[in-house]
Amino acid sequence: MGIDNFNYWSRYSLGSMPKCFLKEKEVSLQASPPGWPFSYKNNHLLGLWGRGKGRTFADEKLVVFLMQTQKADIRSRIMSVSRELFTQKGFRGTTTRDIAQAAGIGLSNLYRYFSSKDELFVCLLKPTTDEMERMLDEHHGIKGNDIERLQEDNYTEESLKEYMDLIGKHKDALKMLLFHSEGSSLENYKEYYVNKATKQVITWFQAMKEKYPEINIEVSDFFIHLNNVWMFTLLEEILMHDLPEEETRTVLTDYIRFEVIGWKKMMKI
Repeated sequence: MGIDNFNYWSRYSLGSMPKCFLKEKEVSLQASPPGWPFSYKNNHLLGLWGRGKGRTFADEKLVVFLMQTQKADIRSRIMSVSRELFTQKGFRGTTTRDIAQAAGIGLSNLYRYFSSKDELFVCLLKPTTDEMERMLDEHHGIKGNDIERLQEDNYTEESLKEYMDLIGKHKDALKMLLFHSEGSSLENYKEYYVNKATKQVITWFQAMKEKYPEINIEVSDFFIHLNNVWMFTLLEEILMHDLPEEETRTVLTDYIRFEVIGWKKMMKI
């Protein structure tokens, strides 16, 4: 029985590989939601999925492209609706069923993209947590800024830009992280970050003392801890009150100037 004797029809399953069911004279690919019918008369796709001889490279590229595109589209849709739901209802108040329904997919299909609600939540916030880690490492990591940067005229301006960019680009994510993460693996992120920052600042102080013996680093560890807590309190208050951009800029400028002047005075720079 030759390949041209097969009759078949296909509708591609969004975000998943079509399953091929071979019978004596027909091939049926797994049905998918409406709007994506692909009918062919040359039987090439039968060759691709049914191991016949009719496969062409163009067919294979088309199928792979369509499936990758739809997989990315569904993943993007899941992330978009879950962001809204987490913001409205919080992590604990949002269910995977809520997310699947809002995304227009089945619950089982949701788990093809994210193994758990927590994995999805962490994925949504990863760009934000990555940026916060970067800022910490750049200022107080092992390869962080030299303390001499506090003396430079543009230090306040550059620090202000960093904070404004963080809030401007990650405002909604920061709200999710700080106000709506209860029940997730990120619910204690603030404490984690403060503790990490405290340790890094202490290590950074010691490195600066070795380089500049004349500076003073007799500052209690708990004061450094409180200073890092203050930074989060500042962010929380700005976000909680939805300060306009210009007022946010003013508050952050005052905060940075206060920090710079205070640390320079305490460290006798």
